Amino acid sequence: MKRDMRRREMKARMMLAISALLAISVVSCGGDKGTGDTSSALLLSLYNPPPELSVKGDGVFVSPDTKASLTVSGPARVLKLSGTSAEMGYNYGYLLAAEIMNILNRFSCWVAYDLRYDYDTLVARQDDVAWETATLAEMEAMLEGIRDALPEDDLTVRPAGTNGHTVSLDDLKILNTLADWACSSFSVWGGGRSDGSSLIARNLDYYIDPAACIKRSHVIVSYNPGSGTRWVNVAFCGIVGCISGMNEHGFSAIIQNTATLPITDKAGFVPRTIALRKVMEGMAGTSDPADAETMLEGFPNYNGCNYLMTFPAAGRADGDDIAAVMEYDGKGDHPDGRVTRRSPSDNTTLPWNSTCDQRVAYPYAIINTNHYLKRSTAINYANSVERYCIIKDMLPDALDDGNVTMEEARDIMDAVGGYGTLHTIIFEPDEKFLRIFLSSGDRGAFEYPAYDFQFEDLF
Repeated sequence: MKRDMRRREMKARMMLAISALLAISVVSCGGDKGTGDTSSALLLSLYNPPPELSVKGDGVFVSPDTKASLTVSGPARVLKLSGTSAEMGYNYGYLLAAEIMNILNRFSCWVAYDLRYDYDTLVARQDDVAWETATLAEMEAMLEGIRDALPEDDLTVRPAGTNGHTVSLDDLKILNTLADWACSSFSVWGGGRSDGSSLIARNLDYYIDPAACIKRSHVIVSYNPGSGTRWVNVAFCGIVGCISGMNEHGFSAIIQNTATLPITDKAGFVPRTIALRKVMEGMAGTSDPADAETMLEGFPNYNGCNYLMTFPAAGRADGDDIAAVMEYDGKGDHPDGRVTRRSPSDNTTLPWNSTCDQRVAYPYAIINTNHYLKRSTAINYANSVERYCIIKDMLPDALDDGNVTMEEARDIMDAVGGYGTLHTIIFEPDEKFLRIFLSSGDRGAFEYPAYDFQFEDLF
């Protein structure tokens, strides 16, 4: 009874709490957010996006070079890319040109406006980002694809208070540094699964623009670079970094926003979704969480985030080799460096007090929300801690028979989600199976029908 009451109370507060979390530090360009003493009323009058463009309906669409295809079925878009970075970027932009333009105008510009960012300042701050050659080539080609697919009249990006400009590389850069996510997730394996395999579940809870364009802009992208690691990303149109992903070896990972400690770097920053993409592409069948940690240490970061990472359980000795949370920010002089790795073996030593106990009794489960537990031990992120504890409270029932099913994982995500849950994913890394729920209306993603995929079917 008490657990059900907590779940109902959680639902009632979810929208307000997520808005408060996002207001802390949305847009990974960091720094001062203000535009002087501009009033809210004046700012509201400045927001005047171009009309929303018509997008592709159900069907299959093929790129001019036939190296990419887009399948649309209701709210689900499956984009299959192959070739070089430039070829994949061009075909992404060409096949989803209208959808990306809508995201730029209706979502990216909205977030900048709503949080009082000056758009020109965001453009200037892209100079501090170390865009990798391949990533830059992909976005440059995406821009070319967008321009080739649409008439000139549909290529205007109009940030609040401006007359607009023709879509540029800077617009795509700003979209791809908008990487602060407020979410809930957990992984379980071994004694928590009847066959010992691993499972990872997450909600992507995020900012919703007034017209909910973001809820109409989902995309599932498969990347087949030929000579590199193949991987799948669950994101929204125009994003080239990893939000919720799985690679060909079953390695699965997701990004979640946290507060941040004071940064020490001044330039050379790697956007957090791009950092996770690099890890996604870098993990092999023999890799483990320590390898991911080593990669992340080399990436300067603007803000704080947690990455929950889960490998297939088969052939691995213990939980520390299977899953971990990387508590990551730009404080390079922290005793741990830029990354503190939280492993299942840390579960019994996590912070607790008389009202909130974050310790987990199981060596075969790990929980992650939007606060640090090792890098910073303060229990001061109330909504995030509450969601963490709801997952913890629900795990015993799910584990009672020694097997957390995908249905039980979905119910846990329901308990900690709400209107702002854009997508819910439940992956089985050993089976390379992906279950994806997408929100397309007034409910959280977990309340919509699931889309099931085997990894190989996405290529």
